[in-house]
Amino acid sequence: MSVVASIIIPVKNGAEKIGAVLESVIHNTRKITFEIIAVDSGSTDGTKDVIGRYPVKLIEIDPQSFSHGGSRNLGAKSACGEFLVFLSQDAIPSNDDWLSCLISPFDDPAIAAVYGRQIPNPDASPFEKFFLYYLYPDRKKIKDSIDAKNLLLEDIFFSDVASAIRRDVWQSFKFNEDIIMSEDQELAKRLLLARRKILYEPSSVVIHSHSYSLFELFSRNFDSGMSLYGVVKAPFARTIKYEIDFLRAGAGFLSKNGYWLHLAAFPVYETFRLAGFTLGYCSAILPRGIKTLLSQNKAYWKQH
Repeated sequence: MSVVASIIIPVKNGAEKIGAVLESVIHNTRKITFEIIAVDSGSTDGTKDVIGRYPVKLIEIDPQSFSHGGSRNLGAKSACGEFLVFLSQDAIPSNDDWLSCLISPFDDPAIAAVYGRQIPNPDASPFEKFFLYYLYPDRKKIKDSIDAKNLLLEDIFFSDVASAIRRDVWQSFKFNEDIIMSEDQELAKRLLLARRKILYEPSSVVIHSHSYSLFELFSRNFDSGMSLYGVVKAPFARTIKYEIDFLRAGAGFLSKNGYWLHLAAFPVYETFRLAGFTLGYCSAILPRGIKTLLSQNKAYWKQH
């Protein structure tokens, strides 16, 4: 029987959750033939032992050669499926039709890529709950065109935490292996510029969230800003309007749900996020040592 979907999971030191992810993938996938490919970049915590308990094709790479785009491309090269499904090592499918919901939109030949909904872990911070609520609503979205000269991140937002791409589309576009992160957004921009359609499908749901410290939040957004330099660019007025709308939505969410202490801390949290992104976006002026210090992905700087 031919493989319909190849599920590709980049992993490193994911022993805490990779077993739950694989259990959910295997037991919550119905009526679709699939394979699982894990690309491990030097795990030392028993991740490979956990993976070995399941029917998974394991590809091992040197941790110094890792990149977000590169690990996904490597898994895709080894895949047999008509559709390439990308899943993070800590994204747990939450319903038994998550995969069918993710790939059924490809019945429309105009759809090139699909990404699913993320809902927070029970212990996620109110800030992370709002972030996921804002970015992953309960209604479908379709992206089919962009203006490269007036482009915000929301215009090309696409997440390979849980996504699917036609194999032939990936062969033509592939992930950028040279950027530190945001390889999914960069790919989305190229797809949209080529007039390919991207669908957000909220009925395909995974449980996935992080609770960052302020420095981790800063560092992650520093890397994001650095990756998206030249990818997103919008007039100042539109950028400010988006940020104001985001802040209003966040304040409304926190107050509506009674997170009063977090509401008071929200301006500080957002200052760290925006400062990290802005400094990363302008990082070409910074010395390499400073960029290495501020970056979340230290391995990247050993390659570049």
